[in-house]
Amino acid sequence: MAEPTYDQTVDAQGVDERGPIMQDHPNAALVRAALDAFNQGDFEQFADMMAEDINWYEIGATDPVVGKEAVFA
Repeated sequence: MAEPTYDQTVDAQGVDERGPIMQDHPNAALVRAALDAFNQGDFEQFADMMAEDINWYEIGATDPVVGKEAVFA
């Protein structure tokens, strides 16, 4: 397979006319799916993707919100 050159057009997902040019991190698809659910207002699906012991950090807060139940309280 030829090395990509700088004049090749690559879209935002790292795909050109030959297909993907780099592998996604295994968690990238999970994060995208969680953010899609959140952005669509599907908080049940979003919550299902969280760990029970999540540490949720909010801008301006000194301490994280700890635990899935506390995040949705």
